Amino acid sequence: MLADAPDTVAAGSLLLLIGGSEDRARGLETALRQSGFAARAAWIADLEELDEALRRGGADLIVCAAETGSRASLAAVLAVCSSVAPELPVLELGATHDLAATNLALRLGARDRICAGTEADLHHLCHVVRRESSRLRSERELIQARTRMAAFETRHRERLDDISDAVIHVQDGVVSRANHAFAALLQKPADLLVGSSLMDLVAPDQQPRIKDQLRQLARGKASDGPFPTVLLRADGQPVAVDVHLTQGTVGRQSFVEWLIRVEAEAATTEPAADAGSRVAADAGGGALQDRLALFRALAQPAADARPRAVMLFIADGFASLEARVGLEDAELLMTQVAAAIQTRIGAPPATGSTVAPVAAAALYRFSTDEWVAVVSRATAAEFEALADRLCRELAQQVFTAGTHETRVSLTVAAYPIGASEAATQAIDPLVREARRASAEGGGRALVTGPTAQAQADARENARRAAQLKRALDHDRMHLAYQSIASLEGEARQHFDVLVRMVDESGQERHAGEFIDAAVQFGLMRAVDRWVLGQAIKVLAKRERSDEPPVLFVKISEDSLRDTERLLATLREQLATHPLRQRELCLAVQELSVQNHLRKTLALAQALEQLGVGLAIEHFGIGTHSSALLEQLPARFVKFHASYTRNFSDAATQRKMADLLSITRRRGIRTIASHVEDANVMARMWQLGINYIQGYHVQEPEAVLLSTTPIRGN
Repeated sequence: MLADAPDTVAAGSLLLLIGGSEDRARGLETALRQSGFAARAAWIADLEELDEALRRGGADLIVCAAETGSRASLAAVLAVCSSVAPELPVLELGATHDLAATNLALRLGARDRICAGTEADLHHLCHVVRRESSRLRSERELIQARTRMAAFETRHRERLDDISDAVIHVQDGVVSRANHAFAALLQKPADLLVGSSLMDLVAPDQQPRIKDQLRQLARGKASDGPFPTVLLRADGQPVAVDVHLTQGTVGRQSFVEWLIRVEAEAATTEPAADAGSRVAADAGGGALQDRLALFRALAQPAADARPRAVMLFIADGFASLEARVGLEDAELLMTQVAAAIQTRIGAPPATGSTVAPVAAAALYRFSTDEWVAVVSRATAAEFEALADRLCRELAQQVFTAGTHETRVSLTVAAYPIGASEAATQAIDPLVREARRASAEGGGRALVTGPTAQAQADARENARRAAQLKRALDHDRMHLAYQSIASLEGEARQHFDVLVRMVDESGQERHAGEFIDAAVQFGLMRAVDRWVLGQAIKVLAKRERSDEPPVLFVKISEDSLRDTERLLATLREQLATHPLRQRELCLAVQELSVQNHLRKTLALAQALEQLGVGLAIEHFGIGTHSSALLEQLPARFVKFHASYTRNFSDAATQRKMADLLSITRRRGIRTIASHVEDANVMARMWQLGINYIQGYHVQEPEAVLLSTTPIRGN
């Protein structure tokens, strides 16, 4: 082993080797691991596969195997990396050191040229990998820091527009930013203020004092408090103000912030008592009713057959609002919020509509900062839109109490009442969910309850199915692989093939997020055909490998029902990409096999003629598992995860041992899944299990690893 193992290389760093062979990738990974790098090397067959791997992310270094007599392959690799992942370092891997070849690689844009022949070559290789890993990590941290800074500056700009204090930023004597309050103070549009000279906004007799104050600020000698000055409005009239000056920076540019405290005018439209009276009048007379009145109202039968929902409104962060504005003004603000809610609960008809307007619902004060209403709509689907609209509109309104002007963030929750539910059953879960949402930040609408959940699940499944169909149509699917490790030291690799979908935003979705929708909307056959076709293409790209990996492709019950079409698809694919060493195996769940035993038998016989194996998944939970082993010519069986979870149970071990005795006699290889514990792994080996799979072995990967995989997290 080489000395000075690198601490700076992140554990589990992924190197992609394009060109050469899987054996070369295996040698590269072995050399790095023996030198102390927790690295993995994956072999990429061609530029198309490289593009897909880079778009999925996760790679840390690209190594391009040099082809004899040509550098075209390196140039093509650099072009792909430049367009997809320009921050990734690219190295050229040659057989021997060649100064001319190194200079050419550097001119093309590679970071360096490496070899892996002699011990000196390996030392150089490790130094280059350490250097490039460190540089890449620093660059990624810089990108993250810039992203966070940009987000902070965006929030800061939004905050300036929301506050009532007048603020401008001045760079080199020119206004670079002005908020709405400052524009209102000078009665001039904010976009006209930006770019104007600061001194044009200051009264002439005040300009020397301003310049002196700015010099003192630059020297760090300005006073902490405000200083009085006079500004000029758009009409030339003077405005006496007290200015707070502070220095700040945006990127590498410094600026001076002018802040003027603007005293909010006292509300004169109506006193608090009148506001409360108006709310009560809108509700039908009297003050807002309390919880007991609410419970009595909920116990009453519905006035008509329209769907109803209980809605809860919570003023988020009331304690901090109360501490900021004081007890009296906080109560005045809550009175105004209640009035705003009340005026919006009714749903007036659209212009020209013949539908009668929805009567305003009674509003009940549930606590100091909470209100409840029972609303009716034509359809249950309208409640979610109502909650969204109320949350959005109320958040935009500015409320005034005493000398304070502020917006109030609200959590708006709706609980649609099901046909078999009593309205009183809605309160406890509604309050629990709404308060949790408010405590987590609030400012959002939510719909809860079994009726809402059923509707949401149906909509989500329909959305997922449409998303999956678009992904299949536009080839936004890709494969991932999870290693199946041999307990007998077998050199040949085995992988479970998993499918991933990339949505419109570029987010990768695991199969568990869309398979239910695919089953419900009849898309499983299309998914199976796509996965099968891609897996065969992957095997074809590895035709140069002496011992290609065995891929397990899962087949749904829908495809098992239609074995004729499945076999036609398989024959069509294998006609252009024939198998050489029985490297493909179709996996079917045991319960699906038992539901379609004759079709499975016919499928197994046809697969044997094509050189394709059959595996039974989720094995051992059926009532006739032993008989199934005697009837089906399966090549592999994978035990159900319950055998691993309950492995310490003596009865489970006895049942597993009985099934294993049949598999040994029939020459069927066995796999245990979900193995997370080394002790369980050892005991399964003693029992006679041939292969294991699970996160203890390896997490699913986006590319086929060329060597024994590093243990997953």
